[in-house]
Parts: sequence; structure tokens; C-alpha cells
Amino acid sequence: MITAYATAAESDAYLSAATYADWLVLTDAIKDDHLSWGRVYIDEDFTCPYTELTATDDMKHANSLLGYMSFKDTLFADNGPNISSVSVAAGSVSSSKTYSAGYRPTDALLIKAKSLLGLDCTTTFVTGANALARN
Repeated sequence: MITAYATAAESDAYLSAATYADWLVLTDAIKDDHLSWGRVYIDEDFTCPYTELTATDDMKHANSLLGYMSFKDTLFADNGPNISSVSVAAGSVSSSKTYSAGYRPTDALLIKAKSLLGLDCTTTFVTGANALARN
């Protein structure tokens, strides 16, 4: 098995209980499997000058987010519907946003992970791991 940049315990520290409660109840073995898939994604799309022993906090945080996406089965597959618009209201104040190409809520996790990786790594592939199919 591929060793992830983040350990199960480290990923728990990065993923808050309020947002990622379903992750926190998994066994370490299951987390390690999903974190390994997160590393596959990182290694496919980025060149990073670190190993699992020297990974930065940003890389571990990104690996944790990608591991969570693997757990939710959204890392390598486009299996969720796109949202074309979002509207929220609180009292008399409201806001709406329309997405021309559509948007999936998991896109925000991927954007955050890539942003964190961009601090320590360089992009090597535009589509890379996004095109992989998981067995």
C-alpha cells in the first residue's frame, strides 16, 4: 500500500468534527486506505519535493481533504449532479449565485486541496488523476 502524506491521526486533526463527523468514526485502516488514494491524486498531478516523512502541514491537510473525497467516492469520479444555482435567504436579505458550467459541493474541497498543494508543489498535469478510474 502507498504511504500517505498524512496519518489517520493527523487527518483527524485537520478535519473538524462539525463538518467531517462521518470521517472521524472510521477505523484507522479505512482512513489509511483513503489517504493513500489522496496521495495517488497528489503524486499524479503535482511534483512535490517532500516524502511522507518530510511533508509540510499544508500537504498533510490537502492529503486529508483528498482522503475524505476518496471516502465520499468523489475524488476520481464525476458521480454527483452539478448545481446550476444556489439561493440563500435570512429575513429580508437574500443572495443568489448561478454557475454557468455547473458546480458540485465537492469542488470546494478539491479547490482548497489544490490551493494548499500550490504552496509547496508544482502542477504537473492539468487533468491527470481526474481521468483515472478507481477499481
